Amino acid sequence: MESLFHWIDLLGIAVFAASGTLAAWRKQMDGFGVLVLATVTAIGGGTIRDLILDVPVVWLKNDSYFYAIFAAAVLTILLVRKRLTIPNNALQKDHIS
Repeated sequence: MESLFHWIDLLGIAVFAASGTLAAWRKQMDGFGVLVLATVTAIGGGTIRDLILDVPVVWLKNDSYFYAIFAAAVLTILLVRKRLTIPNNALQKDHIS
């Protein structure tokens, strides 16, 4: 069961990384800027939460979070470069019914 939660967590990280990548793409950032914004978007909130609660920060112990961020950023860039349309509201909370 713990493994299932880890994979769901990685999926959430990837979605937030894709959201950050799209924001960086719209601002025409370079590759480094895209990766920084994708990373901050994906793990920034959880890191602040963990620091406030004084618990260990999860991504410091597990490299799989960075692999998920990198894969999501690269996949999102490839999709955008191929001109595949990603609807503007695809990652917004109001879109999910």
